[in-house]
Amino acid sequence: MTASSLAAAHQFEFGISQQIRAESNIFGDSPEKAIADGVYVLMPRVEVSGRIGEFEGGRYSLAYRPSYLFYFISDDVDGLDNRASADLEFTLTPADRLRANASYVEYNSVQAISQENPDGGFDVLPEDRGETIRALGNITYSREQTRKSRFSVDFNFQDYSYPESRNVGNKSIAASGSYTQAISPRLTLGAGLTARYRIFADQPQYGVGSSTVTVANLNILGSYALSRTLSFEFMGGPSLIRTEPGAVVGAETPPSGSDLTYFMNLLLNLSRKNSDYTASYRRDEDASGGSNRTSVADTISGSASLRIDELWRVGGNLGWNRRQTVDAYIYTDGQGNQLPFSQVSQLDRAWVGLTATRMLGQRFLLTMGFRYQRWLDHVVGGVQRPTQDNYTGSLRLDYEFDPIAL
Repeated sequence: MTASSLAAAHQFEFGISQQIRAESNIFGDSPEKAIADGVYVLMPRVEVSGRIGEFEGGRYSLAYRPSYLFYFISDDVDGLDNRASADLEFTLTPADRLRANASYVEYNSVQAISQENPDGGFDVLPEDRGETIRALGNITYSREQTRKSRFSVDFNFQDYSYPESRNVGNKSIAASGSYTQAISPRLTLGAGLTARYRIFADQPQYGVGSSTVTVANLNILGSYALSRTLSFEFMGGPSLIRTEPGAVVGAETPPSGSDLTYFMNLLLNLSRKNSDYTASYRRDEDASGGSNRTSVADTISGSASLRIDELWRVGGNLGWNRRQTVDAYIYTDGQGNQLPFSQVSQLDRAWVGLTATRMLGQRFLLTMGFRYQRWLDHVVGGVQRPTQDNYTGSLRLDYEFDPIAL
């Protein structure tokens, strides 16, 4: 590889964004205690990408996106968020490919309901203080055995932690494998198996030891092209969740338990010349959101993106989510004795979001957004909690500098 080709093999990109956001309930409290506030956010972005040395099929991308937040009214909630990611890809042979990626996210827990997930949903944490940290990584090897068949193996790691709060962190490792076969130009079928082992942190302040959860999931995989623009994807099957509760100081350890359920992911996608539409249903394990037992979450969501002309684009999403969790707590009885107690929690949520973007120039992009989210049903230990609403309006300006070839 010549010096000139090496210089063009790497690229440096830099951008900066500014956002003003107003929320009606920034702490996620009940309607009687809702606090409205605004925040100014400064978000620089740095990314380096390119080829890896003389490895013909090697590609990499490294990105760092901090956010500086300044609240208008509330004290002691200003702060710095951090987001970093790394992606690697190697084409080992025409049939073999290896991918690896890792990500790190750190934000103040007070922002949990403002962190919009890819499906439009948001995080919910029992405690709004402290930090939320997520370190995720996975390695995937795939092989196209023939032009019609594909085999892949994936190894995954998750680390959720919540410093300076009563939220309970956890770590997990998982392995999965899948095989798919093209039955026809439109239809692909296959099967997969996933196993995950999750360890929840102990709670010394309550005298509760660490607990573990093992999840095994058998999947049937399929995709079908209904037309040139409309496609359907399916993944799902039976799932076994095995729970080993943590030991309680001075009390008998709660018995282990197993639950048989199902996980599923349905996706319908419509792509046209100037618009894209998706509808999905997903049922999967949830990493507990700061409690000390695994959860099962059902999510129904839909999104649309429409290009009006060369300058304007509008989009929207809506969805519903139900999270069911079995939590272990320590409570104090009338005589002051601390006793273990298990209870089932359920939280139903719904949201809708709208965006409009306008190109202001070759490098400037203006985005206007509105979002409404509501806690429809919140039950903890058979007790109905007050519902919550949160309205969010935002105005964001992005600027991208010219990329630099290294």
